[in-house]
Amino acid sequence: MRVYRSIHGTPGVAAYEFGYQSIRVAFMNGRHFLYTYDIVGSTKVEVMKHLAVKGQGLNKFIHAYLKDAPVPRLR
Repeated sequence: MRVYRSIHGTPGVAAYEFGYQSIRVAFMNGRHFLYTYDIVGSTKVEVMKHLAVKGQGLNKFIHAYLKDAPVPRLR
């Protein structure tokens, strides 16, 4: 996994990993979730990938748009 480099210095996200149609996100609390095209849609996954690389807004986006999504918890 790649370390999430927040440009604001206060991330809720610790790391991320891209899949072909997914993004796995590790949060600072140790929990890992897998966001896929099938579950949250391709547009949201691609936005998340962009935000992860940019280092800005990934945690905010997840809490604003995906908080109640049935995303599998990996840890």
